[in-house]
Amino acid sequence: REIGALFVLAIVAGIALSSLLKSFVFDILMPFVGLISPQGDWRNLRVKVGETRFNIGSFLANLIFFLLVALTVFLVLKLMPRKPEITLPQLMKVCPSCGEPLSPGALECEKCGAGLLDLSKEE
Repeated sequence: REIGALFVLAIVAGIALSSLLKSFVFDILMPFVGLISPQGDWRNLRVKVGETRFNIGSFLANLIFFLLVALTVFLVLKLMPRKPEITLPQLMKVCPSCGEPLSPGALECEKCGAGLLDLSKEE
């Protein structure tokens, strides 16, 4: 239940962030591109090679938007706390008598038969 609520919250926050970043790119950054373009309108910024026209303005705006979203996701993942990794050797216990690895929850060693009730009292 808790994970589902976090998932929904992440989706809503992602949609809001996407809208905010899109507005930032199209309404704030791209007008600066329009200042350096000959036509003054960044959306119509085109490069003509022979008879072919490339719509650079639209592509550039979408590229900047993508890079900002990727940077935001990277930073969020980098700042999220991580659980410590637990490896199998850290979880396994060893028989104090013979050194044989023990299966989880074992009450006695399968190899030497030593009782392990005393082992839990030591820890």
